[in-house]
Amino acid sequence: MLREAGGRTPADVRTVPGARRHPHVGPEALRASLAERGIACVHLAGLGGRRDPRADSPHTALRVAACRGYAEHMASAEFAEALVRLEE
Repeated sequence: MLREAGGRTPADVRTVPGARRHPHVGPEALRASLAERGIACVHLAGLGGRRDPRADSPHTALRVAACRGYAEHMASAEFAEALVRLEE
């Protein structure tokens, strides 16, 4: 599917790239599975979620705390650097 869509290198953006219920998508298993098919995968945790909002978050229109935290994170240098790496 990746090749058919013109993709070359998938990015794992999970902040915590583990999966107890689904070990086949854990970072090592996923990387090995893709490598068997000649596909490299990069981990870009800087794009991932699970961010706590600041108490003085300006994103008051976002009612879900996790969404406020992620909106703040999207304005960070960490996010910007990971986004540049993804685009490369």
